[in-house]
Amino acid sequence: MKIFFDIDNGIDNLIPGNEPPAEPGKGGQTPPAEPPKLEVPAWHSQLPKEMRENAELTGRISGFKTIADLTNEFIKADDERKTALHLPTKDSTDEEVKAFFTRLGVPEKAEDYALSDYDLDPEAIKKSKEIFMAAAHKSALSKKQAANMWQSQVALYKAVSQLNEAAQQKVKDAFEPQYNKLLEAEYPEATEREKAIKGEMAVVTKWTQEQGIGQKLIDSGLVYDAEFMHKLAGYIKSNSPGQFIQSKGNEPPKNNHGGAFDNYSEQFLKAVGE
Repeated sequence: MKIFFDIDNGIDNLIPGNEPPAEPGKGGQTPPAEPPKLEVPAWHSQLPKEMRENAELTGRISGFKTIADLTNEFIKADDERKTALHLPTKDSTDEEVKAFFTRLGVPEKAEDYALSDYDLDPEAIKKSKEIFMAAAHKSALSKKQAANMWQSQVALYKAVSQLNEAAQQKVKDAFEPQYNKLLEAEYPEATEREKAIKGEMAVVTKWTQEQGIGQKLIDSGLVYDAEFMHKLAGYIKSNSPGQFIQSKGNEPPKNNHGGAFDNYSEQFLKAVGE
């Protein structure tokens, strides 16, 4: 602790502590510098007293050296304000909200979106476009945003379709060999086996048409499942006596082809194409 003389109160009056600020570079800290004073423009004196004494306001206008500078900045800001996009508030009218979204590029109706078919069948994607446009309008997408998103949707649809087609083709290619293998033990001869397969397919085709489920089998992919189709044919034949079977007892019918067509009627043979 340093001690210095209190000159004002006499040489004998010693006051501990309360030293004067140390000089920079001599072990003390440099006192904080005072902030620079704002350069107030000359025209500042023309403002009302309450405005002249407002430190924040003075700081904001100090950069304008002349009233002309301030006026030009005001005109610029006013022009920007007129063209600015103002967000709607809870107090905005329906017309103001509508004008806001119109400025964003949102069409008045969902039907006003212009979406390309991108070389797809217009009728096939008509429903998809309607659903998409309704969702886009509800989400307040602009025409450009909707068009870009629709393009992405179509690209994704095409990619998925190509993958599905490739997968279906792979299943189709494997269908005949698999069906042949299922009937190989029962029909060793290739000709008989081929007739048996065609016969079972005719049974299934007729039955699914009558039941109205043909498209469902196609959509599900089961129509390309050899084991399923073989079992379905067996089920149909066992539950539809007399529909395709003509003979009774052990006597074979007329035009008996043998093998897969034992006991099959002429009506069925025509359906198969024999």
